Amino acid sequence: MEYNEDLKGNVVVSEDVVSSIANLAATEVEGVAHLHHGITGGIAEKLGKKSGSKGVRVVRSDDELIIDLYVDVDFGVQVQETAEKVQRKVKTTVEAMTGTRVIQVNVNVDGVRMKATID
Repeated sequence: MEYNEDLKGNVVVSEDVVSSIANLAATEVEGVAHLHHGITGGIAEKLGKKSGSKGVRVVRSDDELIIDLYVDVDFGVQVQETAEKVQRKVKTTVEAMTGTRVIQVNVNVDGVRMKATID
């Protein structure tokens, strides 16, 4: 396959794709139990409005992204440390996969869950 230097155009990654990437990246962080819709996302979903990937809201401003995440963490984790890990993981993963600069990752910790144990 030959590269054509005269080729012009744009590549735009949709907010839904960014939401999916952010969701997967966040759930890879140890201590994150679950992502879920924030209060407004849950209301929008009940009204039948599309609210993007579960637990993630993406705002695009020019060529930059702001990502809001709504998570539950596992009982016993250090919440601040876990949230900071989520911020770093989501930022680096989204930027690496999309080439779009992430200027802010807001982690909203809405709950604590007990880990399921198998005896």
